[in-house]
Amino acid sequence: MSSIEIHFSGEMVTNHRIPLRALALTLDHIQKAVNRSYLDITRSHGVFKHARMTSKDFESSIFLVGDAREGGYILDFLSNTS
Repeated sequence: MSSIEIHFSGEMVTNHRIPLRALALTLDHIQKAVNRSYLDITRSHGVFKHARMTSKDFESSIFLVGDAREGGYILDFLSNTS
């Protein structure tokens, strides 16, 4: 099982809440990093500029968002793939 954790804390967190823009940008960057990592691992020639994932690739690289936890703003992402 693979996992990713993001933890927001400090001035940007108010009452265990964060700005939508911060969350949206963070999630977008994480998804792009997961996609590039998946392509790098599964392609023998490595990743090249403008590489695209197929629908099968997306099915194999799913991370599910867990419940937010206290202690700032913490989200866990879990995957059943190795």
